[in-house]
Amino acid sequence: MATADIVTSLSHQDFLADWLVSVAGRGPQHLVMLPSGADKYAICDGSVTREMVAAHLDGEVCLGAMLIGLSPREEITTRAIVIDADNPAEWARLRTIGEQLAASGARVCLEQSPVRQDSHAGGGHLWIVFNAEVSADAALATAWGHARRLSDFWEYWPRCTDSQAFAFQAIRLPGGRYRRGKTDAWCELSAHRDPLRERVTGWAAIRKLVCYQTPAAWVTASPPARSIVMGGLRVGDVRHKEATQRRQRRQQLEDRLRPSVLGTRA
Repeated sequence: MATADIVTSLSHQDFLADWLVSVAGRGPQHLVMLPSGADKYAICDGSVTREMVAAHLDGEVCLGAMLIGLSPREEITTRAIVIDADNPAEWARLRTIGEQLAASGARVCLEQSPVRQDSHAGGGHLWIVFNAEVSADAALATAWGHARRLSDFWEYWPRCTDSQAFAFQAIRLPGGRYRRGKTDAWCELSAHRDPLRERVTGWAAIRKLVCYQTPAAWVTASPPARSIVMGGLRVGDVRHKEATQRRQRRQQLEDRLRPSVLGTRA
């Protein structure tokens, strides 16, 4: 390869890496997937960098990020919103929702999880990436306005777990290689209404996302959109209560199971 071609190629990868860094956001922490153990991710201080993203897209590590920015008015902003499906049934519903969002003008991409063994087998992420930063709450509210069945989904990003501590959960970045337990495979990404119907990974996945950015003008709802409900939680103020909701659901499940367990022991 000629020197000029090498320089061009490196510059192109730098652009893609920098672009994904901008999507990952400026959260105070990021995640690194662990190959085994009780914890799926290690929580690391600092935002992701170009070098980290390059390793992610080369399949050396699998990263997660918070997808958040902060506007001069201290409003939470983002370059992307993501909805998570955890099983084949949810994934089928999410693909249908993707069609609705695409019909509204969003440029929707889907990344299916390669996991086939655990409770998350057959799921995946729906991505809408914007060509500029938008209000996170307004973007989620706009999506809900076009696809009310999003109310069925409990996991979405950006997601705040403690507004006072500015605590946000991170999500796996697109284009990576999933290495955990018995799974060692690339996460394949496709775009709704792509005439080529390509399923791409790594650097090619980010090139696809760059080509399928949704105009920021698609976001039309006004934050905080407190009446909008997703996953039983109202986008805006109530998504800060997500951790409490999850603890309550877990406690309810434990309460239902406890009598049968005690009966078995008796």
